[in-house]
Amino acid sequence: MRKPLGILLLLLLLFNTVGYQLVFWLMQRHADTQMQARLDKLRYSNRDLITVKIPINLPYQTDWKDYERIDGEFNYKGNTYRYVKRRVLKDTLILVCINYHEKTNLNKSTAEFYKKVNDTGSTTEKHTFQYWKQVYVATNSLSLFFPNTQEHHFKELVLILKNHNFNWSVDPPPKGRTA
Repeated sequence: MRKPLGILLLLLLLFNTVGYQLVFWLMQRHADTQMQARLDKLRYSNRDLITVKIPINLPYQTDWKDYERIDGEFNYKGNTYRYVKRRVLKDTLILVCINYHEKTNLNKSTAEFYKKVNDTGSTTEKHTFQYWKQVYVATNSLSLFFPNTQEHHFKELVLILKNHNFNWSVDPPPKGRTA
């Protein structure tokens, strides 16, 4: 009974650490293959296309008659764009792109999920860190004045002083005075 339960808990821990990354990766891969098939079959509207023109300076560059299919993507201001086709005309590289809404949404949901799981960006985390930082500074500064007192007494004293809105701060020495 203990061994299967241990294996089950280990698998659950493994899924929590690696499984969600695998799930999001598989979802992105599925979206990529769907978009690739859509672009290969020319199932998109010309209204959805965005043209990006990049000046190039290459000697002996010839103009291309037609557009050439290209694969790839880039991110701009949080949105993902997928290359559709390209063409070189005179001194300009013309890239035709399409907004890749599915991947943009997946990236945003992945980032939001990991933000919630890891509790980053939380205001309570910031306040907790500041609080314990003040406790640490207060404990260390009290230990300078009372070297024989045990550490847990300092923490109790700091907590009592915190409850009475006593503000601990470490200020630099006044300007103009030298030690």
